Amino acid sequence: FQAEDGIRDTSVTGVQTCALPISVTAIAVSGETALAVGLGILVSVAVFTQRMSRGVLRRERTGLDLRSRCARSASDSVLLDQHGGKILVMELEGPLFFASAELVVNRIDAASFEGARYLIVDIAHVNEIDSTGARLIAQAHQRLKVQNGYLVIAGAIANARATTLLRDHGILDLISPERYFPDTDRALEWAENHLLAQCRDAAITDGNHSLDGVNLAAGFTDAERALFRDKLERFDFQPGEVVCRQGDPGNAMFIILKGTASVRLPLQGRSEEHTSELQSPMYLVCRLLLEK
Repeated sequence: FQAEDGIRDTSVTGVQTCALPISVTAIAVSGETALAVGLGILVSVAVFTQRMSRGVLRRERTGLDLRSRCARSASDSVLLDQHGGKILVMELEGPLFFASAELVVNRIDAASFEGARYLIVDIAHVNEIDSTGARLIAQAHQRLKVQNGYLVIAGAIANARATTLLRDHGILDLISPERYFPDTDRALEWAENHLLAQCRDAAITDGNHSLDGVNLAAGFTDAERALFRDKLERFDFQPGEVVCRQGDPGNAMFIILKGTASVRLPLQGRSEEHTSELQSPMYLVCRLLLEK
């Protein structure tokens, strides 16, 4: 059984280990050798399956219960409070083979159905992965991918044996290298960053951008921020498209909510240009005229 502190109690295992050879020996001594051999094989298979499939899911927590150590702004913390349930951290322990891996995969599928989009699987305490278990994990990854979900592996670098097994079974080639992390904290930070980016993109698409991080609005009150936002008009530019040129009539200011913009100015008396890169969130002024 599993002790409360996560350390396995081996007393029951020891009794089982001793009881099996004693029982088989007793039957063999009685003259039923074939029966003893058959019983020994049957019981061994049953004990092996029971041991391997027990307690592989050590613990699970959502992004509402567990946060990375990355410092977050107040607005990001609010977003994580609202959407942290889309992150699920699963800590595994023991071997991943056909029986135990199926339990993990079933939990991943259920969590995805419940709305989880970032499934962090911590394999730091996994000591064995067979081909069937690896294939089930690969299938779970593919199903998550179809549903715009992400399977993230934590503990793979710290656990050299598990990393080797994942590589041997082709899992490392299947999942993007950016989703392998040495520990749960860094995996959780990646998931939080990705989730926050998704939330911001959705806000931009809906026209509800909070303008957090835009220096121009730093001193605005909530009422002023709302009034300012209502005056904005959205424009989408394709890569390489010109926003404005030097000498154009200036009657607008552009706030970069997503992506980057390049400013190229010719240098006097020289053939090359001076180039600056502007990244969101930032505002790009094109001869802005401020009037009363």
